[in-house]
Amino acid sequence: MTEMSWEIRGVQVVLPDRLLPNGIIRTRGERIVFVGEAGGGEDGAAAENGSSGGDLPEETWSADGDSSFAEERPRVIDARALGPDLVAIPGMIDLHVHGADGADVMDGTPEALRTIARALLREGTTAFCATTMSASEERLVRALRNVAASFDAASALAASAFSSQGGAKADGRTPEAIEQAGDRAGEAGAALLGVHLEGPFLHPDRAGAQPVEALRAPSLAAFRRLNEAAGGRIRLITLAPELPGALELIPELVRAGVVVSVGHTDADYETVVAAADRGARHVTHVFNAMRPLHHRAPGALGAALVDERLTVELIADGVHVHPALFRLVFRAKGTERVVLITDGIRAKGRPDGVYELGGREVTVRCGRATLADGTLAGSVLRMNEALKHLVDAGIPLTEAVRAATLNPARALGLDGERGALLPGRLADVVLLDGSFAVRMVWVRGRLVHIQA
Repeated sequence: MTEMSWEIRGVQVVLPDRLLPNGIIRTRGERIVFVGEAGGGEDGAAAENGSSGGDLPEETWSADGDSSFAEERPRVIDARALGPDLVAIPGMIDLHVHGADGADVMDGTPEALRTIARALLREGTTAFCATTMSASEERLVRALRNVAASFDAASALAASAFSSQGGAKADGRTPEAIEQAGDRAGEAGAALLGVHLEGPFLHPDRAGAQPVEALRAPSLAAFRRLNEAAGGRIRLITLAPELPGALELIPELVRAGVVVSVGHTDADYETVVAAADRGARHVTHVFNAMRPLHHRAPGALGAALVDERLTVELIADGVHVHPALFRLVFRAKGTERVVLITDGIRAKGRPDGVYELGGREVTVRCGRATLADGTLAGSVLRMNEALKHLVDAGIPLTEAVRAATLNPARALGLDGERGALLPGRLADVVLLDGSFAVRMVWVRGRLVHIQA
């Protein structure tokens, strides 16, 4: 079976450490096979990484795009025909998003996950963690089982396809099927990477929009029940490390392969450092739902900014964090430890109005989502908008893109597959115009979104 191939040319390509002004990206099947500059020969990123595509066969491309290996010429997209100043970036990865386009992860239905996955493509997000809210265990279990069922159904489809092509089906969960399950779960949407469990192990004084009545003390038994419901797919968990039992729980979570994030916390500096000593490596929406910075009591925020072991999430909407502080975060954390998120809710992509979050009404007006008492309640931010806000605030484009792509991939240990336009990586590619509007999106080498 001939694999689909693409050549995207006439575009500025954003690599992790530099820009290619007149770039070319070539894909075959699900993978990128070449990234370089037009007229620059076949060196570029391929030669730099010592590969023309990982385990893919060696090939030689001629200047006009022919391949001595490919059975047919690639489909060519000349970005210059779409308008000036188009930029190619990796598909963005949102580790913290509750919902979009009227749907929420806590709805606990397959259609809700599909709706979210499809909506995220329109903002250039090609992979995400389904993020929960604090709720009763019964409601959490329902939402988590829904995520697990989406993976299981997708694994069965992938295994069936693999078997029909001559592969060993085994019990329906071949390595290839498992690897592709999250992508297939999206059904032509963003790939589902797993669950971000935001709560219920949060401090009530820093609950934000999380329902206080649903919070509880950290418990290994409770985590195991929830992770079992999720089919073992909890990838990230937010907890307050000062709660009784939290510091003892962190090493158990790490051993289970979960990234531990400090958040919704009233912890002091020393407690957060102790959490990092035990394996915490992430901070949920830095500045928000934690103590303000004080020069004699730096608190969780101080630890987040100065501890080099901690990666921090940033909601760059200008509402949760003032744009002047975007630069402070990047200066404190460097290019590798800032992760751009949206904390998006079901109102994302919908008109202003009244919506539901965690069983409470949220009013959305002029890009600001609040409870009745004025508490911020997630956001309606889109990832492409967040990128623009960073660049407008003076963050270099390469650093802004890295925060939305490679850094979140690395936080989950997926940077060998996702987050960079490099040979061998998955062909998740987004074209943005000069105003950061999303023009085209590829997921695993499939063109899944076009905006005229």
